[in-house]
Amino acid sequence: MQILAPSQYGNVLSILPSAHDAGHLTFSRAVIEGRMPGQILVDDPANPASAVILNDCGFDALLGSPPNEPMGPLLEMISNDHLSEEPGLLIDVTGQWTGVLEPLLGAPFGRKEYHPPLTPPDARPLAAGFELVPITVDVANKFDGAVDPWVVRIWGGAEAFVTTAYGFAVLAANGDLAGFCTTCGIGGGEAEIEIGTNDRYRRLGLARAAAVAFLAESWARGLVPAWTCQADNEPSWRLANSLGFREFRTVDCFNFNRGFRV
Repeated sequence: MQILAPSQYGNVLSILPSAHDAGHLTFSRAVIEGRMPGQILVDDPANPASAVILNDCGFDALLGSPPNEPMGPLLEMISNDHLSEEPGLLIDVTGQWTGVLEPLLGAPFGRKEYHPPLTPPDARPLAAGFELVPITVDVANKFDGAVDPWVVRIWGGAEAFVTTAYGFAVLAANGDLAGFCTTCGIGGGEAEIEIGTNDRYRRLGLARAAAVAFLAESWARGLVPAWTCQADNEPSWRLANSLGFREFRTVDCFNFNRGFRV
């Protein structure tokens, strides 16, 4: 496989499933649209039947059917050329790659994919002593030490985050970041959701409150909220169900880091 020139990124659209058929593709569409750094590898630049879309978040899509070449050297190429320092995740979007990857990478694990709610979820009263606010630079700077700051880091830091992304946070009376819901990728008319709660403030419905505001803002912007999560992440899929997201399939994924060698 070879690295596709950015001027030819649109050529992979022929093997890219629609949002109604597959999740996890917000990041791939962001690369195609030039919204997010990445690389695309294909078997045939003009008429690809196989593609790997790498991005700067570590959610990498395997599209079409596996190419007719050894997988070991291909995985080494992907590993060495990957732009991101983030741990990688190879997602078998089209369900045809698992058989050839499992002997090299071990057993896959599942990630659930959802269709968006058909109606807005109900807004519930926020617990006393908490405030729901848009994520500003000051709020984005609170992520480090409270929740995983990955979602701010991948946008280029707090200032870049607020100019390119959006989201909502719940602050405690002492100023702590208690919960949040924001987007970790925008592409193809979708906004991929990243959501979390500070360990000190769990089971208070704070992330849900942020999610309800985020969904409303996404629809107001003309974006479809996209939800995916690891199949064994029960808190995530329970919250998805509570918000009205509708599970439609589980895909195979492989952990994959830089420096892979056969």
